[in-house]
Amino acid sequence: RGRKKMNEGRIHLLCVGINKYPNYPSGQLNFCKNDAELIFNSYSSYACQTKKLIIDDEATKQNILIALSEISNNIREEDYIIFSFAGHGVSKNIADANSENNYICPSDFKFDYPEITGISLKELKEKLETIKSKNKLLILDSCYSGGALRREMEKIGFREISSKEFLELAPEGSGYGIITACDSDEKAEESPELKQGVFTYYLIESLKSETKKELKFVEVKQTLTKKAIFMQKNTPGICTLQIPGADHCRTGTGCVSAVV
Repeated sequence: RGRKKMNEGRIHLLCVGINKYPNYPSGQLNFCKNDAELIFNSYSSYACQTKKLIIDDEATKQNILIALSEISNNIREEDYIIFSFAGHGVSKNIADANSENNYICPSDFKFDYPEITGISLKELKEKLETIKSKNKLLILDSCYSGGALRREMEKIGFREISSKEFLELAPEGSGYGIITACDSDEKAEESPELKQGVFTYYLIESLKSETKKELKFVEVKQTLTKKAIFMQKNTPGICTLQIPGADHCRTGTGCVSAVV
């Protein structure tokens, strides 16, 4: 529909999607790249101040952190940042998980050196705090491991990161909105029919259905909840979408532009 301009602020868009993990045990994914491209293409029609898509081999720790630093250097308080990550996320210590040993996994992640090759939630939080925008939306989709891979990870002292741990990235009432796909005891669905992760596909479809150009984060959660309920009733056995509750979403005071 052509390029669109926002009434307030500028959009800074960073989308990361990783299917290929050379150092991950049996951990190749199918549609994370597609998910990142879907979010990127949906928002690229706006006049973004920053828009960057990083996929597969290019999605190294260094490249992700540099991209966040570039946004930090150019963003204003009234601007929006949308950061999406689709890929693996792990906790190093099953008994004592915290922000220093919970990681999102870049493409060059190595289990032998998680502190060096992973991006800890502590490091990610500190990086986000340098970004002075009051409107930060984080879309985090990283619970893909089935039973066999989970057991293999547990043998070496790791597990999938949980949605509650992601929510620690932002305090209640802040300008953050955080939406995660599932918890550590659930599995994020990838749909061969859609060729997408179910969570990301219906998140974007939910935003497209809105008539407003700007939504409060709590409205994003409400819209996605309606879509989740609809999908569970109308597509049994094809795909499921987790209904977002307190353990999956944190809605602060900020806003995000709707996809129209």
